[in-house]
Amino acid sequence: MQLALSIEGADRPADMAADLANWLRNSRLKDVDEVRQEQSPPAPGEQGPELQALLSVVLAGPAVVAFVHCLFRYLEARRPKMKIKLKRGTETLEIDCTNPPSLEELTDAAEALFKDHT
Repeated sequence: MQLALSIEGADRPADMAADLANWLRNSRLKDVDEVRQEQSPPAPGEQGPELQALLSVVLAGPAVVAFVHCLFRYLEARRPKMKIKLKRGTETLEIDCTNPPSLEELTDAAEALFKDHT
């Protein structure tokens, strides 16, 4: 299944998305097949694509809890001033990183997000 993760409210959202993508990749979570930062094509006269504040994460159903735990550890370690939106289909989970939910609350919310899609 695929999950879209967007960063909002950060001073440099694309940089924060890159940092989070690296954190997730370096965690080497089992059943997380891909973490990719989306790019927009170069505008006329630009040298290359522009990185967006959007990640695509491809993961298997059992990896949801491990993914959420890893995301929570990132929030604890970095304490970013931003919002993260997790989107699966038409459902969205918004996380205020300035005042994040507990690990249990975040896990429950993420499991509910994936419940109808697994």
